[in-house]
Amino acid sequence: MRRALGLIGVTALAVACTQGGSAQPSGTRAPSRSPDVTADPGPIRRERLLVLMDDGNVVVVRADGEDPRRLTEFASDGVTVEVRHPVWSPDGRSVAWAELEIGDQGARPRIVSTEPNGARRTEFPLDTGAFFLQWDPTSSRIAYLGNFQGSVGMGVAGRAPIGDPVATTLGIGRPFYLSWAPGGLELLVHVGDATLGRLDLEGELRDIGDAPGIFQAPVWLTDGRMFYATVERDRQTLVVREGDRLRELVEFEGAIEFVVDPRGERIAYRVDDGAGPGGVEVVDTMTARSQIVSTSPTVAFQWSPGGERLLLLTPDEDGGTGAHRWLVWDGEEARRVGPAFVPSPSFLRDYVPFYGQFAQAMTPWSPDGGAFAFAGLIGDRAGIWVQDLRAADPTFVLEGGSVVSWSPTPTCRPSVDCASVLSETTVFDAAGGMPFFEQLVGRFYEGVAGDPVLRPLYPDDLAPSTRHLTLFLAQYWGGPTTYDEERGHPRLRARHAPFAVGPAERDRWLVHMRAAVATMAPPEPIERALVDYFEMAAEAMRNRD
Repeated sequence: MRRALGLIGVTALAVACTQGGSAQPSGTRAPSRSPDVTADPGPIRRERLLVLMDDGNVVVVRADGEDPRRLTEFASDGVTVEVRHPVWSPDGRSVAWAELEIGDQGARPRIVSTEPNGARRTEFPLDTGAFFLQWDPTSSRIAYLGNFQGSVGMGVAGRAPIGDPVATTLGIGRPFYLSWAPGGLELLVHVGDATLGRLDLEGELRDIGDAPGIFQAPVWLTDGRMFYATVERDRQTLVVREGDRLRELVEFEGAIEFVVDPRGERIAYRVDDGAGPGGVEVVDTMTARSQIVSTSPTVAFQWSPGGERLLLLTPDEDGGTGAHRWLVWDGEEARRVGPAFVPSPSFLRDYVPFYGQFAQAMTPWSPDGGAFAFAGLIGDRAGIWVQDLRAADPTFVLEGGSVVSWSPTPTCRPSVDCASVLSETTVFDAAGGMPFFEQLVGRFYEGVAGDPVLRPLYPDDLAPSTRHLTLFLAQYWGGPTTYDEERGHPRLRARHAPFAVGPAERDRWLVHMRAAVATMAPPEPIERALVDYFEMAAEAMRNRD
């Protein structure tokens, strides 16, 4: 079933900071609290911390506290700027945050993106004040959520397209949760208490056919599997969908919160049965067997980048008012790490109630999983701390920080293991640059030219189509942005809309593209990334049953 998305939910749950229709700002301008930082856009190391300061400034800093740099550029006196949710792009080459500028001319909401050194600043004007951002897996566009027309608006901002930067509202509902598709062309959305579907970049929704249970954010992994909760009659289950196949993992009563490890092998989950958050269990996605991680009430939990450890935040009754502790589970036991501390109020208020959603956009973990960062008060020192798992106590990094996330391993791409492959280059470079994509597309169109199903869909002269696809794929995988410069935003579904693309056309297109990839014989991780993307894109372009 396909329909335009414009849905108003009636459930009492709300996405981050939307209770009562107003969001508490994570930071508001107060320059006297700014750290001693530089805004000089010189070279920097990629592995850094992204920090939202108490005064609303956004800062990047090394994990040892050295070389802090302020990215925010506030206007003149008389203007207040509220800043929310700074996030890294998956490739670690950009950051973005939401701003709401309030002055004599009224309110001006926008998304701002820059490189980690402050260079290449881009502003995306919005029609709603955003409170949540999430980059797509290709690091080329940003999904956002914000208060809109008395509900929650969701949209996508393109990353520096030709002409003026553009952000487009695609849907409305309350609450609104999302997870990007592997190739960044769709989102899996959970809206209100009745909608669970795939939303494309033109705002068109395809129901996936399951009624949502009581949960928050779904998860769409790079291998195509989807994880969400569904309900049939009065029975709720956490499930995994693989194509048309649905498998049950956990039956539960109440509301479930969950995070999926990066490999999709295990899911950590917590059930609130009405008495408040409970402890955490982990279920194996293949066997559906669960094991208890901790029986202590847990307010937030997140997997390390490799999925070998689980970080848990639990209240500490012996540590004083508001005290919490970190636990780290290694697959066998959950042990205390570091001292008791009081988490920052911004983190507890704006992030913890919806951590399953925020965990998809940011991480406290270092890329190697050997340390994590957090904001809080220990003794009389409040700010950003880094806890090495081998150390008894954390290291103080920066004073006045309220929220922190660690930069990801550079150059993550769909279905590529960023911890071991392409750590310092793009798929475009690793595959061989433009000659590789020119040959790949050339071989693809050799197959199309003789295909009786596909050939009628193309013009007599295949040269323009060959050039367009070459430029698009090169740009998508990290090469030159010539496609955007010549043709503007890709708008793939809109460009394919005039043509009847059904299962037969999709399958024939995949036959020739898989064959073209195979004849190029790229390294296995490159081949896997390309084929995964083409399989996803081919289905996304289908507009006929």
